[in-house]
Amino acid sequence: MKRLLLALIAVVMALTAFAQTDSASYMARFNDLSSAYEAGNYQHVIDEGEGLAVICDSLNLACSDSSYVSIQTFLGKSYFRMKRPLDAAKAADKAWQRLEKMGWNDCLLYAVMLDNAGLYYLSAKQNDIGLERSKKALGVISTIPDAAVSNDMSVILQHIAEGSFYTGKYDDAIIYEIRALNIIEKIYGKHSKEYIDELSYLSEYYRAAKEDAKADDNDAEIKSLQAEYDNGMRDLPDADNRDFSSAEECHKYKYEVYRCADYVLTHSVRSKYINQCLKYMMIWTIATDEVSVTFDKNEAKLVEKDNTKPYFVAYLAACIKYALDKNDSTFSQDMYIEAITSMLNYYINNRDLTGKVAYMEKYIALYDKGEEKLFDVLRKNYARLMKQK
Repeated sequence: MKRLLLALIAVVMALTAFAQTDSASYMARFNDLSSAYEAGNYQHVIDEGEGLAVICDSLNLACSDSSYVSIQTFLGKSYFRMKRPLDAAKAADKAWQRLEKMGWNDCLLYAVMLDNAGLYYLSAKQNDIGLERSKKALGVISTIPDAAVSNDMSVILQHIAEGSFYTGKYDDAIIYEIRALNIIEKIYGKHSKEYIDELSYLSEYYRAAKEDAKADDNDAEIKSLQAEYDNGMRDLPDADNRDFSSAEECHKYKYEVYRCADYVLTHSVRSKYINQCLKYMMIWTIATDEVSVTFDKNEAKLVEKDNTKPYFVAYLAACIKYALDKNDSTFSQDMYIEAITSMLNYYINNRDLTGKVAYMEKYIALYDKGEEKLFDVLRKNYARLMKQK
């Protein structure tokens, strides 16, 4: 069974509204639910979530509907993790049905909830219902600007292909899988793990449709691409061959710069395309209006030495990925925290190659005392940074 949506919408819809309610107990329980899920304590989410949903409905506050959607989302994901797909599907149904009631039936979150339900029903072997849910999600996401080429769209198409396969519609499975692969190729390139791994499903669908020759050709392509991938080949763009003269031109290359950012964060500092990716990201970031990157004085200093420069690159890459994933150019507290934590993960994976960096070691020491210690400092750093702008 395939994965959940790659770009699941963060469940933060109601947090601002929560601050306005006088139900401190409810807010504490909701925050506990969120923390339990992030910690992987899925059974606790299940034990608490259903009762909390009932309480949410009884509050009759302006935030109740969005809170309810958040709770059902946590429940659905937790049930799925605990191998209870039918319960997960019912929770996802409650989420998208509440969004529909709210009039939010034309947004990305609505499409995501529908497709999550589709995936869960497929996992529960209720294939006709799963296929129907994901097709409905496709109808919604197809109307959303800039969603035609996105991770969300590709995953929805994958689930429709899978549902078509399980219901014996093999020709449809091939059509939808090829559409998904075309998007994956555009975002990640053919020489990517995402593309190569997904190709195996196309072979399966070809064989089910009695198109063995096409399946054999597809298997040969997988073998060839895998060998090239293992030898370090990647489909990364060259900034010298691109027009970055305006924000409109930059928009054409958002998936290429995303690929560069992803490459940086998933490869060592000595990888062959790092400098090529850095050049592309720097030029694109200066000209685009799709990301706004702000550096604290400490991050800015990272460019001064060869052994610290890679971490400046990682910070920039994380900001780009966050902005494009969220479709929000704002340099927010969440973007800043994501960028720092991504940079720290990159540092941990590359420290033996660059040597220790005192600035990074301070953050590592904070994290060792508990992640909240680190996040508290990062929130304070962000507030100071914003005052300096």
